[in-house]
Amino acid sequence: MKQDEATPKLLLTLDPGTTDSKICYRIAEGGNLSSFKLLLMNSITTIVSRESIEAYENDRITTPLPESEAWVRYEDEYYVTGFLAERFGAILDKKALKYEGAITKVLATVGAIALKEGLGTTIDLALSIVLPYSEWQDREKIRSILETALERFWFRDIEFSVNLEFFKCLPEGGGLLLTRGKKLGKAFNSSKIISLMWGYRDLSVLTSHRNLMDGVTGKLGFLEMLEQIQKRTSGLEEKELLYAVHSAGTKITARNLKHLAKSQNPKRRTEEVIGIAEAIKTVRADYWGRVSRWLLMTLPRDSQEIAIGGGTAYYFHKELKDFLAQNYQETKVYWSADLERDVQTVFNLDPSKDSICVRLADAYGVFRFMQQQLFPKRNPILSRR
Repeated sequence: MKQDEATPKLLLTLDPGTTDSKICYRIAEGGNLSSFKLLLMNSITTIVSRESIEAYENDRITTPLPESEAWVRYEDEYYVTGFLAERFGAILDKKALKYEGAITKVLATVGAIALKEGLGTTIDLALSIVLPYSEWQDREKIRSILETALERFWFRDIEFSVNLEFFKCLPEGGGLLLTRGKKLGKAFNSSKIISLMWGYRDLSVLTSHRNLMDGVTGKLGFLEMLEQIQKRTSGLEEKELLYAVHSAGTKITARNLKHLAKSQNPKRRTEEVIGIAEAIKTVRADYWGRVSRWLLMTLPRDSQEIAIGGGTAYYFHKELKDFLAQNYQETKVYWSADLERDVQTVFNLDPSKDSICVRLADAYGVFRFMQQQLFPKRNPILSRR
């Protein structure tokens, strides 16, 4: 592709996660690329009435950032997403297809970036999306829906016309797989490489064997563990439980969980917290047992490499490391395909925020793949591990 007027003005990768959407982008103008930009948006999306939007606008005092006040209109429907969706009391539908929500998220993301970066309302777009392997099969349907939706939509009452000039849909873990393929070179064509993505909703295994790809997705994400904990406790909401369990890590003690107690009676509060801690310990062990058995059935023993990504994989780092060392001694293991340092550098992230680097690695790998196709002379690889 010539780096002139035909070059996309906005290069964008969207990973529409269950808890938040991870967005990597760069602006291309006249063959020049801006610095890497990162955007995180709450994943909740819902349909509202025009009257609700008008009432909200009449009541607000300040104007939030575009990504915090994201609403779009297309096909005569009004959609709110992100933090604004929470303001409207939207509830996350964890069983919904990711790609259906991704349509709205793409429109909202393009609109928000256009306002932040001053891109105007007529934009050429190069887009890549990450979806579970089971939904990746519908990639041509997704392309068709997006092309139509992008042609004419409104973001915060501003009309946009976006030309989808380049589109790539990859299964979760594809960014890690492509990263390893790039570093292996010709050896990738004769190798069996595995990408293991363990996120909030899904646990996916993607296999590339002699450059032929296959995959499987199981509903064994972090959410499954939280739901089992909720069944053994009383009155705990998913969000507060998520933060508490994640923060506690392996240090599951009553002291670390006392803020979860609901009882007003001091003695009962103490008993309640002890019960919560015991429930988390039991469920955590049972959940890891289920996951490890699933992995034994799913991960090929003759694979040369396994690249691991996802926030839940980071949370179970020790268990996964020991499991692979015991069962896959001959297989090389790459956490986030060794992309954490690159992610930290290009997005200027706090070195102590390891978990966000791990969660962004797959999307960054996909973005890098797209950029290399559009701008082959610009190589964003920083590390040489």
